[in-house]
Amino acid sequence: MGYADREIHIQKKGSSLRSLLQALLFVFVGSTVIVCAIVAICLIYKVKPGFNNGRIEELKSKQIDMKTAWIISIPQLIIYSLIIYVFYKKRNHYLINFRPLTLCMLSGICTTVYCVLLPIFTALQGENKTGDGIIDCKFNMIFTDVFATMSMMTNISRYFKLYLLNRRDIGKMKLYNDKYDSAFPGKEESVDSFEPNAYVKRINKLVSKRITIIFFVLPYLILITVGVIIIKINPGQCESSAIIYYIPVVVLSTLTLFLIPFFLIELTKSKAINRINQLDMVISYFTLYISILLFIGSLFYFYRGKNELKSIVNHGLVNAKSSSLFFIIPSCFSLVCALVIPLIEAHIADKKLKKKKFLSKKDFTRLLMGNSYIEALKSVAVRSYCVETVIFWEMHMKLMKIINNDEETKQHRASIEQHLNQKRIPSVTNTAVPPMSPNYDLLLGLNKNIFGSNNNEILYTGSFGEEIDPKLINAINYGTEKSVKDYYSENKTCEESRINIQGYMNTNPSVHFSQNNTHHPNNYNRRRDDSVLSLSTNNSVNQNYNNYYIDTVNSDQIELLKNHDMPYSPRENQNGYTANLNKGPAIRSRKNTIRNSETEIFYDLFEIDPENNEVPSKFWKDFENLYNSFISDQSLATVNLDTDTVNRLKRSLKNKDYTKDMFFPAVAETVELIYQNLYPKLLAR
Repeated sequence: MGYADREIHIQKKGSSLRSLLQALLFVFVGSTVIVCAIVAICLIYKVKPGFNNGRIEELKSKQIDMKTAWIISIPQLIIYSLIIYVFYKKRNHYLINFRPLTLCMLSGICTTVYCVLLPIFTALQGENKTGDGIIDCKFNMIFTDVFATMSMMTNISRYFKLYLLNRRDIGKMKLYNDKYDSAFPGKEESVDSFEPNAYVKRINKLVSKRITIIFFVLPYLILITVGVIIIKINPGQCESSAIIYYIPVVVLSTLTLFLIPFFLIELTKSKAINRINQLDMVISYFTLYISILLFIGSLFYFYRGKNELKSIVNHGLVNAKSSSLFFIIPSCFSLVCALVIPLIEAHIADKKLKKKKFLSKKDFTRLLMGNSYIEALKSVAVRSYCVETVIFWEMHMKLMKIINNDEETKQHRASIEQHLNQKRIPSVTNTAVPPMSPNYDLLLGLNKNIFGSNNNEILYTGSFGEEIDPKLINAINYGTEKSVKDYYSENKTCEESRINIQGYMNTNPSVHFSQNNTHHPNNYNRRRDDSVLSLSTNNSVNQNYNNYYIDTVNSDQIELLKNHDMPYSPRENQNGYTANLNKGPAIRSRKNTIRNSETEIFYDLFEIDPENNEVPSKFWKDFENLYNSFISDQSLATVNLDTDTVNRLKRSLKNKDYTKDMFFPAVAETVELIYQNLYPKLLAR
């Protein structure tokens, strides 16, 4: 692993850690606000809380009767059964079949069993006239531990799958290697027998298997085992041991309160989920939060004065003995998120399809930005044996999102640093000083030729009644001195830099100002002859690269003149692009020959400037991996592209000319293939 790879790996870990801390902070702040609100209510009404452990009977709390239980259970049975049936019938819909169908169906079945039977079991617990109940109270607690936990675990597993699939980028999905060996680490496949469609099927199976075993089966068995051990070692009364018996559910609910915000922050940050997925997570989170608050509230009562039991403030949570019914709320909404939301999404898509039979290619391309549509296309592409086209689009899209997120982070940090620097170093401005003469370099050069190269003083009194410019008489203010130091390397002084400028001007007559032209900082219409373009420095870049040409931007020079009160001397960087001399990454400008009617939409989708789109060097390896995985002769999942497109990419990589839009022609051809071959099959299904 190289330095750049290690840096990216560290950044990803740091991003995940920040997301986890943000989730912890969110839960902590929310819980603190609720606790403070409860304390404030107690102070306002002058009541005190008490823990009702072992005092349920003394508080005269009641179980629900059988009539109420049937009223709760029968409507739920009808509604949930109908939802499960419709979901099963629609399981092959392109917006449903990419989901973890097993987990979704399991979530619906567990929710139905738990929400329908729990009210009945609760009523049977207090049905006997002797007060003992037909069903032991421990049965309800065990029933809640088994089915409520399973329902919540299936929901969390779905979010785990979204998170794991989002982390599968081009660096981890290596479909090539330098020795033309197998893409699999165990050398279970040979290059000749490798088939990308089988590879994708295997990846999906591995992800599903990992989720099922690691994130569902094992945690679920651990929680159930803990529940059984607690019941065995604590054979007390239900009323006095209720909170102990519910430990598995409480532990899982507490972990879920931290996991859902973490997944939501991570996936939203990487733009990997749409609003439907966000709504799914938000609903699951807040319903779980509400149920936990209600359950905890049922464990306390409030009283006034010293005699607690005779001065109880009546409230509904204390009067309800069956506090486990509160766990119906998150179970119910887990079914809504797993089954109902996908059905609504599919219904809306079908309704739009009836109004407009076939989307235009531009509208279809915008749909490809959603992960749900990509996964649906994969299922069709696997059957059509062309899944590599969809994977290439997906990996390129993720790479663009990573670069954009990195740039946004840098810009945010730069703005913070700039704000802090402005606070630390007060800027010295003098509005009475007129702007510096644009002929400053010429005057300085004449002055050195007459009085010696070490003389930096210019005796300039202006002309036609102009006031003396104090800046030209050794009165350069603090801001100008700082700007000069920013333009040149830290090893050079301002004096040495100006000497070098003069020497450069003396050896390049084209730089001198012409007497026939008026040069003013606001003159934006300079001729090309006024700019400096060194051919010697461009030979290394322009050799074997005929698709682009260099265009020096004179407006950058003018902006520096206006912003820094310092004459700007054109300098060329080694790759032949014009760069700003102020600190920070160089901005390259050139004539873009990639942008056309086919690729124009990608600049909008990926938020890329067509003229200034240089790729940071730490992402060069990712661009090479993308090329080697899907385009080069090393690829094990080659996409069918035009020869000119492949040669252009190969030439760009060879010349180290990495631009964000370098893959756009290949992506455009890929979208065309998907649109013509897979989109009709997707609609037909």
